[in-house]
Amino acid sequence: HKEGCYIEDINDVIPYGGNVTLGDCTQVVCGKELLNYFSCSAQANTIPNCKLVGDLSKPYPECCPVLQCA
Repeated sequence: HKEGCYIEDINDVIPYGGNVTLGDCTQVVCGKELLNYFSCSAQANTIPNCKLVGDLSKPYPECCPVLQCA
């Protein structure tokens, strides 16, 4: 029996004070009283020749999309 928070998305328990990045670039932090969820801020791309690019293979917040312009 592990001590910590059960995270349904990964079907595992992370220890109190630990964190995990989920596939949609959301970080979950396990606290004794509650779970904290952190995600990327919403961004809109209205600039011509630019696109939002993220890398979901990286941990939060490095996985968050950034604006790249040609």
